[in-house]
Amino acid sequence: SGTPPDRGLGLGLGLGSGSGLGLGLGLGFGVGKPHGGAAMDFSSMSQADIDAISDEQLKALSKEEKKALKARKRALWEAANGDKLKEKKPKMTKAERRASQAAQRAAKGQTASGGKAEGKAGGDGATGTGAGDSKANTRAAAQPASGEAKASAHPGANPGGVDPGANPDAPAALPAFRAAALFSHLPQHASADAASAGLGVGGAQELHPVIMQLGLKYASGHITNPDARVMAMLQAFRALVEDYNPPTDQEMSRHLLKRLERAFGFLTSCRPHTPSMGNIMRSVKQVVAKLPDDADKTDAEKKAKVLDRIDDISSRLLLAAQQIARIGAKRISDGDVVLTFGYTYAVELLLREAASCSYRLVIVDARPLHEGRHLMKALNAACPNLSITFVCFTGLSYALGDVNKVVLGADALMSNGAAIGRAGTAAVATAARAR
Repeated sequence: SGTPPDRGLGLGLGLGSGSGLGLGLGLGFGVGKPHGGAAMDFSSMSQADIDAISDEQLKALSKEEKKALKARKRALWEAANGDKLKEKKPKMTKAERRASQAAQRAAKGQTASGGKAEGKAGGDGATGTGAGDSKANTRAAAQPASGEAKASAHPGANPGGVDPGANPDAPAALPAFRAAALFSHLPQHASADAASAGLGVGGAQELHPVIMQLGLKYASGHITNPDARVMAMLQAFRALVEDYNPPTDQEMSRHLLKRLERAFGFLTSCRPHTPSMGNIMRSVKQVVAKLPDDADKTDAEKKAKVLDRIDDISSRLLLAAQQIARIGAKRISDGDVVLTFGYTYAVELLLREAASCSYRLVIVDARPLHEGRHLMKALNAACPNLSITFVCFTGLSYALGDVNKVVLGADALMSNGAAIGRAGTAAVATAARAR
């Protein structure tokens, strides 16, 4: 007594006689179904009734009852979200699918034939009147429809090399060239212009004209020396900041920072930046990021602060090269034979500083830039009494015969003391050490 209706308690007693006397006692306990053990009916339950079912009752459900509960939940959800359900397409037989595909092919054939007819009626085989209506019309318009169109495609028939129907404002495409199979895995060189640099007509990227001009010089190879690239970038940043007009609805520091990052990204896309260029960009960004701290200053004063930072970097670069030249010139004495490779601004200053001594200079040069020629011309103009020997890279071992000092330029110095130089610097240093 006192047990719930879904539970049962049983007690059994057994007694036997014979040669022996046995006594047995048994106790049993069982759990039945809720609601008097009857199966639950979910067909008429609402969502609130389903949510009211306890966890114990859910655990006690059989597989059939769980399936019925799941089906009821699905039915309630479909009734509440019937407008969101997608209608299922009826299944088609094989014959119906074949008939549908045949009808689609016939419709495509009619569209293609109609586009060709319109292109011929237009009288110009290069541009059809319905060229923009479909892909078939575009293909038909791209093919010459008469002998005159084929003749005009010859280079001699059109001296300017421009399609009469093309947009005159669009940038010209780069000339096609045949790449050798042996070097097909290497990046192929193409002359840089506005089209290859990704500059659309109208300047959608809002780049300063000086930045655009400098990026094209980077890409075309007009400025290759690392020192020259750094100084040119600083001058371009200075022009950008001078002509910058801060907006009224945005904070000056954030807007100017975006302009500088966009300009630096464009220069990097034209040619990957050197380590020194990356360090300079981080230094300028730090100054621009701290502009909100100067809330009491005007926009002109904030621009002047950024310009001062750019000028300070430029002066520090020049002073560092001059100090290197003074220290290095003291290592050269009379009668020395000095060898250098390529061109570096600091090395040029060093050799000019040491011109007071009577020494002989050997310049080793290499393709493809032949930067050693620029160094030879500069030293001939500044130091006419200096004896200079110009040697190609293949004659390096022969040129090292009388050399007792080697001066090499570096593009960057790493934190671990390693130096980064142009290609061939390590070979020159290794050959000099072996001598």
